[in-house]
Amino acid sequence: MSVIAAVIPGKKPVFTKGILLLLSALCLLPACIFAFRRPAYNWDMLAYMAIVLKTDHPDWDLNHIHEHTYQIARQKIPATEYGYLIQSTYREKMVKDPSAFYEQLPFYAIKPLYLGMIYLLYKAGITLPVATLLPSILAYFCIGLLLFHWLGRYMNPLLALISSLLIMYATFMVFVARISTPDAVSSLWLLAAFYFILEKPSIAFMFLFFLLSVFTRLDNVVTCLIILSFLFFTRKWQKELVLWQYALMVITLVVCYFVITSITVAPLGWNLLYYPAFVHYLDLSHRHLALFSFSEYAALLYSQAITAVVYHHFTLFVFLTLLVVTPLFLKNQGQRFDQWFSVLLIFIILTRFVLYPDLADRFYISFYLCILILFAKKCIKMNISSNSIYHS
Repeated sequence: MSVIAAVIPGKKPVFTKGILLLLSALCLLPACIFAFRRPAYNWDMLAYMAIVLKTDHPDWDLNHIHEHTYQIARQKIPATEYGYLIQSTYREKMVKDPSAFYEQLPFYAIKPLYLGMIYLLYKAGITLPVATLLPSILAYFCIGLLLFHWLGRYMNPLLALISSLLIMYATFMVFVARISTPDAVSSLWLLAAFYFILEKPSIAFMFLFFLLSVFTRLDNVVTCLIILSFLFFTRKWQKELVLWQYALMVITLVVCYFVITSITVAPLGWNLLYYPAFVHYLDLSHRHLALFSFSEYAALLYSQAITAVVYHHFTLFVFLTLLVVTPLFLKNQGQRFDQWFSVLLIFIILTRFVLYPDLADRFYISFYLCILILFAKKCIKMNISSNSIYHS
């Protein structure tokens, strides 16, 4: 009866959503098990393993860390997949040259929260390759539950369950659970922050999840600063963000940025600002360049833009955003905060693309999910409005 009531408008037993939340969790488990049994074994896991080993054995020298990292990989990763991790010119160099391998670690050291999760799992007795993967699977699972809860605010619970599962089983969503990167964890924090901006406005919770996202991926500081500035200067948010709050949050983010770089990349010999050293690697092949011309940078932007069109979902979500914001360009249509926020998300993606030319879906999962939710919200409200007009 509870499931039947879930699809009847106006009948929402208190226990219905709880039961469907449990069902949602159970339905997410097959994808989590698949991700655990069929991980992508991306090369990044080797760098994260090396940093955890360096943290656990501070007395080990560079050669010992390098040797032990690849030894664990050979023993714990299936032979075929391990072979992919040592193929190509770049990866062969990483195997043979400990110094070159060590030079790559600053790219990965700036994710202290993700590395901390790996370290705790490792100390709990989990093998390092699996420890690099479990945070992604756990974050994927939590994202699915949050998505169901958020959609349930606008749909009946059963429809929200079906919709959330269809999204979570999409290829780009399952993939982010299969890779050893902080992207799923970062997406969870950002999506939670968006929830406390759009659904239950809360300055404290929004900023808490912003901080977690920055400690998970340092580049999230760009996203956080842009959103905070948008909320403060446009005055479109339901909550009033006063000057002292805005200034305190910006200062806190800047302090966190320098704290993270001082404890992660500075000991590895990189600039405390991080990005002055990072820009030498903008060709994304990790080949250090002392200088690069504007034409080379433009060629890189073009190449990555074409890659996004062919292999990723950016253009699809730009289209969905246009559908969400269409009323902004029509006469006699009210302007909603949701619509402006959708435009802001696309602006942030493009800004980040200029700073770091890569539009891979895994970086923008939280953005895409937020756009999908806002699109669903608009469709449902339009349907309700049409029905009201029809019955009147």
